Amino acid sequence: MKIGIFEIDHYEFAYSICRLFDYNENKIFFFVNQRMYNQLYNGLGRAAEKFYWFIMEERDSLNFFLNKSKQVIENEDINLLFLNTIYSDYGNYSSFIKGSEAKTIVTLHNINNWINTGASGLKDWFEKRAKRKIIKNCSAVNVLGNAMKNYFLSECKFRKPVLILPYAIYEHSKLPEITDDKIDFVIPGSIDLRRRDYHSVLDAFEKTAEEIKNITLTLAGKPVWDYGLEILKRCKKLNEKGLKIKWYDDFVPQPDFEKILHGSDVIISPVNKEMPYGTEHEIYGLSKATGATFDMARYAKPGIMPDIFNVPDELKGSVLKYSDVDELTQILKKISEDINYLTGLKQIALKNSHYFSVDIVRNRIEPEIEELFKSDKW
Repeated sequence: MKIGIFEIDHYEFAYSICRLFDYNENKIFFFVNQRMYNQLYNGLGRAAEKFYWFIMEERDSLNFFLNKSKQVIENEDINLLFLNTIYSDYGNYSSFIKGSEAKTIVTLHNINNWINTGASGLKDWFEKRAKRKIIKNCSAVNVLGNAMKNYFLSECKFRKPVLILPYAIYEHSKLPEITDDKIDFVIPGSIDLRRRDYHSVLDAFEKTAEEIKNITLTLAGKPVWDYGLEILKRCKKLNEKGLKIKWYDDFVPQPDFEKILHGSDVIISPVNKEMPYGTEHEIYGLSKATGATFDMARYAKPGIMPDIFNVPDELKGSVLKYSDVDELTQILKKISEDINYLTGLKQIALKNSHYFSVDIVRNRIEPEIEELFKSDKW
């Protein structure tokens, strides 16, 4: 089978799709921008040389690149196309999908933004109409978890096949050894007021400052707007009080990000209940996923999240939940004081991560892909 992967934003997702479908006689064609090409070529290693690359030049408009990609898809007779990230130019994407000979699977990262029909103006009305056409004309939609699939099926009027392809996959099997008594916590992702509540985590760490000396915290994400700078300013003040907090002033390079996550002990994700997106509000765990849960799976790490978040079934047992700062503080204390407790959490996390391994996901998704090609009604 000839498979196309169109991705201009999410490296981890494009990497995962590639690893899942790089087997037997499959040929993989990438349609990417320069930044994505650099990340994928480095991340895939020598295997990248066997794939076919079509790169969006800096001078190219998205519409030009879409038309160029469509021509390649037709000329190469690509059978299956993953259209992974659509955040704008919905009209152009709608035209791109319509009439395509390839079975096209569109990933929905923000379901409410795609399916809600209320419009706040003429431009918004045209965008929503284009989104409906994309869903109508694609062969299937992909979402990032079971809860999102159930939400889409209950809320969307279009009856489409719904696949679940994970944002990240698990490829490692060795449980990292604890070599010292230092415990490293990390919050992955941009420091963004819309996405996460960093102050609650800093409050909890500040409460532990007098009692616990063996914990560190790394903010592995770019600060966004004034809120991000506010958080970094507070981190500096907390470090002056003796806390051990690290951060980045800008985008975290992929090799650095992977090194931080591999070396961490626990992932904290203080995700908000909802995130405003466009004219809609997305509900984390229902209409929108968070990359942190896939980091927990990919790096086999236990996690800590607010109790408002609907943790995926595959991660049950390795994700601790808190309702307020005091409860989070107690979790930090228990982890830092009881190495056996942390070791047990890591063992459960390692077991849970296997649900995201290539073989298990591939065996689950393969029959659903085959089913798409049995029917011409899509």
